[in-house]
Amino acid sequence: YAAAGQPVAGDYSPDARKEPGVKTVHLISGSDAGGARTHVLRLLGELNKTGEAQLLCLGGGALADTARERGIPCRVLSGSFFAQLREAGQYIRSGGFDLIRCHGSRANLTAALLRASLGVPAVSTVHSDHRLDYLHRPLARLTYGTLNGLALRKMDALVCVSGAMRETY
Repeated sequence: YAAAGQPVAGDYSPDARKEPGVKTVHLISGSDAGGARTHVLRLLGELNKTGEAQLLCLGGGALADTARERGIPCRVLSGSFFAQLREAGQYIRSGGFDLIRCHGSRANLTAALLRASLGVPAVSTVHSDHRLDYLHRPLARLTYGTLNGLALRKMDALVCVSGAMRETY
């Protein structure tokens, strides 16, 4: 360390200041427009200052568009769920990612199904209580809600965005 205000010899270019970090892919629905969207955009904006984080959107929409506008590396998957699942697996495998971060039920299910074959840990950020997400849509609650609950159990870790979510999970 140098004394305060004293220069230190070395390379001060932005690339040299960027410390190697965990290469992370964030999975989320590209059409997300709620609090998860705000959280993910802010998080990836900060993470890309010190490491390498990429956004993998399950379908296009407002989130994917805003991420691109902000210069956040973003790839949009299209097609059916199974086509997206296959493409997500190929993308994560070929990208050499160290961690899969999930935001939302489709992302959770995708990562839970791919996790074992990829050998990459998966962490879900819990933005809401999955048992309440489809409260007024009984069929969606039965299918998506149940699948999301099962997927959350397959995660290596959960990150809760609030104390209430921490108490729930």
